[in-house]
Amino acid sequence: MSEAGQKFVNPYTFVPFPESAPARTRPTTHIANPELLCGKLTVDVKVETAVAVHGFMTGQVHDLPVNGDGKVIIPGSSLKGAIRSLHETITGSCLRVFDGDFVPGYRDPVEEKSIARLRMAIVETPADPAKSTPPTVRLCPEPKGNEPRKLPKERLFEVTQRNRLVKSGDRLDLDIDHGTGQARSACYAADGEWVVFISDAGTRKGHAYYAQVRRYPPKDTPPLQVPESTWERYLHALRGSRDTSGTEQARDDYATVVLRKTEEEIGRRHLANETLVEGQPVWVELGPDNEIKSVRLAMVWRHSGAHPDPERQGSAKDRVAEGFLACTDWTHLCPSCQVFGSADTSSNNTPTARQNSYRGHVRFLDAVAEGEVKPIKLRRAPMGSPRPGAGQFYLVNGKGVEGEVGDPPLREWGSRADRTAGGPRRLRGRKFYWHTPSPESAPQPRRASKRKHQSSELSAEIRTIPRGTVLTTTLVLDNLTEFQLGGLLAALQPNELLTPEKGKIWQHIGGGKPLGLGACSLTVDEDTSWIERVGSRYGHPTPATPIQVKPLIDKFRETMRTERRHVCDTWGSLAKALGSETVDRDRVWYPPGPGWQPNATPSKEAEEGFAFWDETSGSSLRPRKPLRSLPHIDADDQTMTVRKPKNQQGNQGGASKRKGQS
Repeated sequence: MSEAGQKFVNPYTFVPFPESAPARTRPTTHIANPELLCGKLTVDVKVETAVAVHGFMTGQVHDLPVNGDGKVIIPGSSLKGAIRSLHETITGSCLRVFDGDFVPGYRDPVEEKSIARLRMAIVETPADPAKSTPPTVRLCPEPKGNEPRKLPKERLFEVTQRNRLVKSGDRLDLDIDHGTGQARSACYAADGEWVVFISDAGTRKGHAYYAQVRRYPPKDTPPLQVPESTWERYLHALRGSRDTSGTEQARDDYATVVLRKTEEEIGRRHLANETLVEGQPVWVELGPDNEIKSVRLAMVWRHSGAHPDPERQGSAKDRVAEGFLACTDWTHLCPSCQVFGSADTSSNNTPTARQNSYRGHVRFLDAVAEGEVKPIKLRRAPMGSPRPGAGQFYLVNGKGVEGEVGDPPLREWGSRADRTAGGPRRLRGRKFYWHTPSPESAPQPRRASKRKHQSSELSAEIRTIPRGTVLTTTLVLDNLTEFQLGGLLAALQPNELLTPEKGKIWQHIGGGKPLGLGACSLTVDEDTSWIERVGSRYGHPTPATPIQVKPLIDKFRETMRTERRHVCDTWGSLAKALGSETVDRDRVWYPPGPGWQPNATPSKEAEEGFAFWDETSGSSLRPRKPLRSLPHIDADDQTMTVRKPKNQQGNQGGASKRKGQS
């Protein structure tokens, strides 16, 4: 198959939300009710693909956690989080772990008019988050006549001394040829007349690199206060930056800029942050009254996603039905919060927040491996943060959107694709990663291992629990109804509730799910598990009986079909998402570039998916790039086509590449 026609499967999919929000009722509380159930469940956890759970650091390696007897464990908290997540989907409960305030950031297009309006400024006082105070800056003088505005990399190399790369914000002395306006030479000077701005080289083509320079602000230049509204927009745009991706990287205030073509180290740029640094050069756009309208970390930087209603910020909570947001009142809880507990974090741990929290009715003990476990050492491939701003994957794109174009691109939150009668496009649902069992000859999925071209700083050395390992855990139950117990068992053994199209039903536990790690199957040991009525502890003796998993799950299913049919309608999609053989494991990969092959270790170029995100963005800029969406989970064909970049000209192509990372 040719490169252009090669097919891949995205690592994640979405199970749609039910048609209506969860019904919230008063929980059973923790006052002993003789008719409710208590007991103990013994559960075996079988590892189907290598499992990664972090324990203590041994040197630079994330070792496996062990208990006091030296036995490998999966912490009870990891088990509870995984089972609760599945239970929320099965019961159509609230979005317990959800950043409703998230607003995506997008790379700005290259527009000469916009760039011409920018002024370089130096940070006088950084922002103070504790006092919610934005920073102040001093404007650099505007360039006069044929003064130099930028320095080529050769002048930057002159500044580098004693293995110290030139940094953004360094003061320089320049020897200027006033005839040409070019700098003949440059050197570092603590009180130099000029200041240099080092930016990322990711958008540059070929061997060229230029750093911007301006005269340093005179001492009598008055500082300007960044308005709160401007600073708020900066912070929202910042959340889409690569520097805030949350990857495991040893970081300081700077990152080394490397020219991709030649691998030359150009200098050190400031990492994006939420305060800025004293003496840091930034770009600002001024309004007619010299008020700062925007703050940027590069001439071509980022802007926030928006809401079609200009009076609203357009955060993630505007894109789900209101009833799905996390429970905050303990007297009105969704099915999952009633079983696993609820914590109201909306009031910053005030007494009100503590009062509105509710302790769960299930306690998970650590899962312990019996016998020796020989962990697998793995240099894990780099992992970044999710990018919900990629509207072609994360949003519901219906008729009039799919295959269309616009400016800004339809992938963006706030584009014309959001201007529909029903309001902004909704988030597609709950995110699940496909199971990709590795061949018997491979200890773990191929894409889990770091490739040679990937950064060691962004990857981690870890130990994993090998396939075939069995661990045993205990769940302690108290004050549960039969319906609640049946729902818990369905989350522990979903194979009794769901029927996959292919293979078996597995759950995900631990980290590395995007890389194919963490697939497990759980089995309740009916012989060592038991339940009894709570009243047996308080003078109403009833015999403890062995647990019967299937009848309890069957009762749970019947009740759901009678009372919450709309939730049951999503179970078919969930079964597909949890199936061990739903998709071709060799084709599962994050959107790759041309040259990618399903059964080969990809090159650096083949693994760069910038072209895919650009070519599916729904941009009306020439050449047009129609919006292409992630296949719906119920579609028979989950594959997508590898894309080749159509625009190879100038910085616009480079800027488009960077946009695709959101």
